[in-house]
Amino acid sequence: MLKEAFYDNLSSNRRYSLNKFNNQLLCYRVFKEIRNCIIHNAGLCSTELYDNINLFSSLITVPTDLNVRQLFNISAMNIGDKINLDLFDVVGLSDIIIKMIWTIDTELSKSFISEQWFISQLISGNSKHYPRNDTIVLKKNLRKTKSFVQSLEFPKLCKSGRIFLYICSLPSLVKSERP
Repeated sequence: MLKEAFYDNLSSNRRYSLNKFNNQLLCYRVFKEIRNCIIHNAGLCSTELYDNINLFSSLITVPTDLNVRQLFNISAMNIGDKINLDLFDVVGLSDIIIKMIWTIDTELSKSFISEQWFISQLISGNSKHYPRNDTIVLKKNLRKTKSFVQSLEFPKLCKSGRIFLYICSLPSLVKSERP
């Protein structure tokens, strides 16, 4: 149900980068090693950083390898060299992290556990915008259903009708229209 409702919108976003995820993870690893060297090695290049930069440089040659507009300014270093960190690279890393998080969230949107969590949020009625257990309003106003789902901080729905029908089928969320 969630895959049909959310996945298309999430996976069509420019931040979604499943096919570049391993490259982005390698980029993250380089910056993790830079951080470790700055904190634990007096800002000098370690063997781990040296190895990661060489691997990164051999695999990442054009911006599209990372789904970015411009490559990082990470240059080759020798073990023991002073690390020079460019502000542009730090900002670029934040973009990589956002893309990685977006990709993970998108892929998790297809999971059974995510669907169970979604149902629990619907049942708990964690919304100021939607009266809990009001089947009449629910059935009369599909737009209100979209608002209810979005008030739970879920992404934009691509197939709200499926969610609407699902919500209507949950006995613990809606009550009978007859007294």
